[in-house]
Amino acid sequence: MNASLAVSQTRETPARFTAREFLRMGELGAFDGMKVELVAGEIIRMTPPYAGHGARQAQLIVALHQAYRDAAVVVAGETGIQLDRDTVRAADIVVFRADVRDSQLLSPQDIVLVVEIADASLDRDLGPKCRDYANAFVPEYWVADMKGRVIHVMRDPRDGDYARREVVRFGQDILPPAGGAAFLVD
Repeated sequence: MNASLAVSQTRETPARFTAREFLRMGELGAFDGMKVELVAGEIIRMTPPYAGHGARQAQLIVALHQAYRDAAVVVAGETGIQLDRDTVRAADIVVFRADVRDSQLLSPQDIVLVVEIADASLDRDLGPKCRDYANAFVPEYWVADMKGRVIHVMRDPRDGDYARREVVRFGQDILPPAGGAAFLVD
């Protein structure tokens, strides 16, 4: 056998995983102490959030709880969403139907709203994550831009993007979807 042929036959390729395999690895402790997502079959390690990220997340969770006080939804932080067979995204905040079982990973059909908090992740949150959520038909997606002091609001997923977009500045009211009451973004 020719040496160049032998090298090409043993060439290394990335390992790809399904959501099911990824979740099983997590159950077995493979990702203890790490924040990871599965994106198109590849395990991606996420940057640990900054203190400001956690504070903004807590503020938005409280505001969304109040906004949905009378609605049949749950507001949760750090929640996994299986977008397709090979992608599991970890969302900072998710508003989802109240009838979803606690033990299951969320699916796009369960979701009312996904919110990401961006301090160092704005390009990823407005780029690949946005496309993934739109392709999975997540109905509404917000990105709270900490540096820009705005929330990017995206609605009406179509063709891998959101057809309607607006920017709400901190200090203005924002109206969450599906019966939520408007609240001030501070």
